[in-house]
Parts: sequence; C-alpha cells; structure tokens
Amino acid sequence: MGGDTVVKLRRALKLRDLYFAAISAIFATAIWLSPFYTAAVAGPAAVLSWIIGGIFIILLALTWAEVGSFLPLSGGVARYLTYTHGRLAGFINGWSNILSTIVYPALETTAFITFLQAIIYTINPHASIELITPIGTPTFLGVGIALVIAVIVFIVSSTGIVTVKWMNIVVNIIKLLGYITAIIALIAVGFLVGYWHNFTLPSFAPYGYFPIFYAIPATGIAFAYMGFRQPVDLAAEAISAKKDVGRAIVLAEITGLL
Repeated sequence: MGGDTVVKLRRALKLRDLYFAAISAIFATAIWLSPFYTAAVAGPAAVLSWIIGGIFIILLALTWAEVGSFLPLSGGVARYLTYTHGRLAGFINGWSNILSTIVYPALETTAFITFLQAIIYTINPHASIELITPIGTPTFLGVGIALVIAVIVFIVSSTGIVTVKWMNIVVNIIKLLGYITAIIALIAVGFLVGYWHNFTLPSFAPYGYFPIFYAIPATGIAFAYMGFRQPVDLAAEAISAKKDVGRAIVLAEITGLL
C-alpha cells in the first residue's frame, strides 16, 4: 500500500475497453432495481432524481478522471490516499475498498437469481422452483446457483486481461441492446395504452421536492452511477491511460445518464 513495490502489468486496454469496463458497472443490477424504489420515494419526479444524481456523479467522476489520468495505478481508488494522507490512511482505505469489493459478487449473484426467479414465475406462475424466499433471501438452491455463477466468473477473470476485456465487451453490448429494446418497448406501450398520465396523477411530485434529492443516495441512484471507478482501477493496464481513462469515464457516465 505504500507505493514502494511496482508490479508490471500488461498494457492491453484501449479507450473502448475502459469504456465498457465502466459500462459494465453502471448498467448493472442497480439500474434494474433502483427505478422501483426511486418511484416509490419520489413518485413521477423520480425522473429528476436520476438526472440530478447523474449530474452530481459526473462532477465527482471528473475528479477521478483527472487523478486516474495523472497517476495510472492498478487499484488506484484504493491507493491514492496513501500519497495524500500517509500509509495508515491508505491501509484503512485499502481495506475498506477490499471489504466493499467482497460484497459485490454476493450482491450481483443474488440479484441474478432474483431476476431468474421472476422469469420462472412469468413463464409458469405455479412453478415449484424457489430460488428466493418471500423475505428476499436465497434458498439453498438459489445459493447453489449463485455459487456456480461466481465460480464461472472467477475462472473467466483468471484467464487474463485480454480474454476478460473481450468477454466484457460482448456481454455489455448484449446488455445495452437489451436496455434499448426495453426502453423502446415501454415507451411504445405507454404511448399506445396511454400511461402518460402516470407523470401527473396525483401530481408530478406528490411527496414534495425533498424526496427527489433524498432518493439519490437512498434508493441506489448514486450506486448505479459509480461505474466510473473501473477505468481508474484498470489504469495501469491501459495502453494510453493519460488520454483514455478520463475519456472513458466521461463517455460512460453520459451514457448512463442518457
């Protein structure tokens, strides 16, 4: 953590790869789950929560883009504090990042089996397969599936940066196409069926304007936009970190906002 040891990593990531690394984090489970909770808190004005939250996070991301371009370090998010506040602060910050990172696999796999359960019930409402309990915790079967997914992801990640970057690009292109298709379908259905009144009934901001800002940290909006960290962490493996890290962060955040 002190910055004394230099590990030589293969510089194989281009702007495209850093962009999709950020996209993979931004267009994750939070994008699917947060809109429900945001609408429950802010009503139709939840649209403003996403716009305002996106602008706030972009301003924060610009700071990281500057630092990541100037100091392209592997795991930079966990290491920068060492240079500014010393080894002890860097040690504490590094461990806090490790602990938060450990949570992600469990979070993402749990979200995956939650979606899988919804798909199963959509296909067969009387299906006896239960992956998630009524209170939202995984069953033994759900835990087993989640472990298999985690092991597969670990094996793929262990093959090297070149394989991972191409897998990431393919997966995220599929994800983006899915999001675009869902957006177009929802807009088309809303236009045809006439659901536009949902923005005004009972009013655009039925709970006032405070929940618009409260929803940004409380319902996962800020978490959804936090994908800007990935290009910073991968900066040491970028071919041209000084140019591409900042560009990837800005482009990914703008994509997420749109």
